[in-house]
Amino acid sequence: MTAEQLRNSILQEAISGRLVPQDPNDEPASVLLQRIREEKARLVKEGKLKKKDLVETPIKEEEIPFEIPESWEWVRIRDICSIVNGFTPRRTEPKFWTNGTINWFTVEDINKQGEVIRYTEQKITEAATSEDRIVRPGSVLLCCTASVGRCAITTVPVTTNQQFNALTVKEEFRKAVSDTYILTIAKTLAPTLHQLAGQTTFEFVSVTKVGNIVIPIPPLAEQKRIVAKLEELLPIVEQYGKAQKELDELNAALPARLRQSILQEAIHGKLVPQNENDEPVDILFNHIQEEKLKLIKQNIIRKKEAVINAVKEDEIPFDIPSSWKWCHLEELVAILDGYRKPVSKHDREVGTYPYYGANGVLDYVRDYIFDGEYLLVGEDGSVITSYGNPIVNKASGKIWVNNHAHVLQECGKLGYYDYLFYALQAISIKKYIHGFMPKYSQGDLRKTMIPLPPLAEQQRIVAKIEELFEQIDKISK
Repeated sequence: MTAEQLRNSILQEAISGRLVPQDPNDEPASVLLQRIREEKARLVKEGKLKKKDLVETPIKEEEIPFEIPESWEWVRIRDICSIVNGFTPRRTEPKFWTNGTINWFTVEDINKQGEVIRYTEQKITEAATSEDRIVRPGSVLLCCTASVGRCAITTVPVTTNQQFNALTVKEEFRKAVSDTYILTIAKTLAPTLHQLAGQTTFEFVSVTKVGNIVIPIPPLAEQKRIVAKLEELLPIVEQYGKAQKELDELNAALPARLRQSILQEAIHGKLVPQNENDEPVDILFNHIQEEKLKLIKQNIIRKKEAVINAVKEDEIPFDIPSSWKWCHLEELVAILDGYRKPVSKHDREVGTYPYYGANGVLDYVRDYIFDGEYLLVGEDGSVITSYGNPIVNKASGKIWVNNHAHVLQECGKLGYYDYLFYALQAISIKKYIHGFMPKYSQGDLRKTMIPLPPLAEQQRIVAKIEELFEQIDKISK
């Protein structure tokens, strides 16, 4: 059960008479309300109230949503509360806003203060309103449009904007109904208000509809016990909700953290054991350089791509097994950035070939400029993960790549493509990212350090990574 579900369940228990025990010594709500009605009738005879103040619409059996204790009574909101609809004075009239002293309440005040309002961010002048629109402290502010169902109780006199109706317990009923109990009721009204709003694009519940809602009234003493119990329980639910949110966030982040941990183990030589019978890594490295020379002869890459820059001691970021070799990335791949070609969204012709940017496929176009297997590494924009690693995508077949992703190709068909894909995702590039718009330049890409294991160990590493990633995917579903 979520915190929201638990909160709603507790509130429903409260207004159904199941949260606190009934006390036979409490005066039943029906008796107290009847005495108030009789007092009102007397005031009408004396001319102190109007006959309309006695009018109450009978509640039909089918309107009653659930059972309540015998000592409780169903009433309509309008029969015990005055309902004042809010408004927004014209913003173009300085006289309504300049040096205002009257509190003007909006949903932002709930966002900042919660359900108890002690001040308002905005104020209006006396010229903007009338006295009958200012509601007393203790009024419950109920949102009936936009953020339907949100509510609060005010400790200061306020006016509200048009999203809210203020429910103020009528003076004659204040001995029977507490303000804080009306707030409890208001917290449960969202489903009813959504239903009353209907299936329109813009939800709105009129004052008439709000007033017609039937609510359960317990004896006054029980109202106070209910409110006290809720003040004890709801903060605990709130803490539960925060803990639940933290746990949900942790669970959501866990798969990515596990993957990153596995990749780190992989590039440190700790994911699978080394085997002294593996072909030495220098043989693979030499084969890569031979393949690069072939690409140079074919004019696919330039001569400078064949340059080998020996790794210096102070460049090495961490220890690796003695059977491995540290390399600069430019020594392991053909960098084909010169063949990239950006095409604006307006000029792209829709087709079937993937159009790649820094973070993956952006579109599908009618032509292609690459055909093969590539690693695409983000160059600028969102080019680094929260772990400090580059954004890397595998791409195969006929594709188009714009100038926001570096294009890397394995030299020959030597079999280190998959390992390089995972290794790149584990290497930190934080020190290379610079500029207001994050950029991972080709120069920095070239000198990025890659730990290279023997080819046979690479294959074992890739197999283990994919096995573990598959298990993580199953757990995450």
